[in-house]
Amino acid sequence: MEAKKKVPLLNKIAYGVGTGGGCVFNQIAAAFLLNYYTDTALIGAGAIATMFLICRIFDGISDLVMGGIVDKTNTRWGKARPYILLGAAPFYASTALLYCGGLFFGSATSNDPRKIIFVFVMLFIQETFSTIYGIPRMHMLSMQTVNPNDRIAVGLLQRYIGGTGSGIIYMLFAPIIDFNEKGYINFPMPTLYAVVAIIASAVGIAGNMSMAVNCKERIMLQPKPAPLSKSLFYILKNKYMLRNTIANYSTM
Repeated sequence: MEAKKKVPLLNKIAYGVGTGGGCVFNQIAAAFLLNYYTDTALIGAGAIATMFLICRIFDGISDLVMGGIVDKTNTRWGKARPYILLGAAPFYASTALLYCGGLFFGSATSNDPRKIIFVFVMLFIQETFSTIYGIPRMHMLSMQTVNPNDRIAVGLLQRYIGGTGSGIIYMLFAPIIDFNEKGYINFPMPTLYAVVAIIASAVGIAGNMSMAVNCKERIMLQPKPAPLSKSLFYILKNKYMLRNTIANYSTM
């Protein structure tokens, strides 16, 4: 049975590069996004908090909807790969544009409505495509193999690639920010954020395209999955699943 076969090395590398590249981008955002908004894009903390709250609420609802859509998808490419192919490029492109906002509105005041509208629209687009491609991507590994050794190997490869990439970014990017703050150099931060975001986006797009093309879905899931209402009932009935679900949504 194909599901019991070992995952080829090319598939493992493709999956590791695709998900690892996404982890690099997410960790960059987690480390430098707030600094970018407040110090480079010059947006008030209140406006940022409001936009984040709205997008997180939307993200929590859209994740459930997208999970149901993936369950009902059946194509010759599988359930997950079509959405990765269609959603990865818009997600990374919108994120790169978001980091280019400092170039577009660098001289505008923090209360300039054009700047706030631009950031809110780009965040909304980013969250939308993050859901479209991110939910299927998270389930690609479970659709490739039931072999626990393969799952562990691919998961470790993903962590190594993501950790190495993040370390390289921190080594190059963090010192430049620190030197700028101390006055040792005078590099325009809007340009630096834009360049790093564009390069990281290009790597993320290439990695996810490689994963979608080279990783084959070998596991046949339920042809007729349970309705969403029934799935929610099972979650509420399973206290461990309920705890995990609450924890995940409370830290989004």
